[in-house]
Amino acid sequence: MGLLDSLNKAAEEEKYAKELAASADSSSDSSENATKSKIPVYYSEVVNLGFNCEVSFRICGYFKTLHSYMYSWIYSHDRELLLDSFDKMHDILSGEVEFLPDTNMIRCKKFNMSFHIKARRDELANSLGSLRDDACKEALEELRSRASHLADKTENLFNSPLSTLFIYKLKFTNDWEADNDYVQRMLDKLSSLYKSGRFTLLIVLEAAHAYKFTLPESEHLQIATVPNFTNLNNVQEGNTTNDGWKEIEDKFFKKVLLR
Repeated sequence: MGLLDSLNKAAEEEKYAKELAASADSSSDSSENATKSKIPVYYSEVVNLGFNCEVSFRICGYFKTLHSYMYSWIYSHDRELLLDSFDKMHDILSGEVEFLPDTNMIRCKKFNMSFHIKARRDELANSLGSLRDDACKEALEELRSRASHLADKTENLFNSPLSTLFIYKLKFTNDWEADNDYVQRMLDKLSSLYKSGRFTLLIVLEAAHAYKFTLPESEHLQIATVPNFTNLNNVQEGNTTNDGWKEIEDKFFKKVLLR
């Protein structure tokens, strides 16, 4: 499934999004005082949290479909700002932006994350190669509308009773303690936002860095490794047979029963 095919699924997902919103509304009154339940054997949803869209392409490759959420197709340039945005999703793309024509993306400066746009580069530029103001404005309006829809949809998921597998690719830095602390803070934030508590955060690491991860696994936190993350230029072409993702499919994707 190509990127544009995935982006164009928004209309097909409207019914699912409305059902999700209704589910969130019906459960909101009881969820605050309810005891958070154990993680079930199966998940109703699988959601990519970043740092880029490789996980979404892996999901598409396995399930032949994907329910897009706020972070499904982003590239996060700053993981701290990504985490900060979890409870500020409607602020994403609300301020200054930067067009990145070489990658056909728009970068939200406030949260330093980039989003794919539907317009092609040749549709944004004039005959001299300069960006056209009218085309850029139209592309930004479309993206902001899409982002607002995805923010609503993600918040509805957070408030729903559905069980969800969240996946985040962690790039290790030279500060292992900070890397582990970041995952703990992501887990804590998800725990505070996901009302039913019925979720698991799967952290995907490159195998060479696995020994640096010191947090204990639990019903809410799981770890998986791949030999290497796919090169950024090839995330659409990732082979899931021999690169470590096959093990992730067998252990985790098989537990996801997408609607």
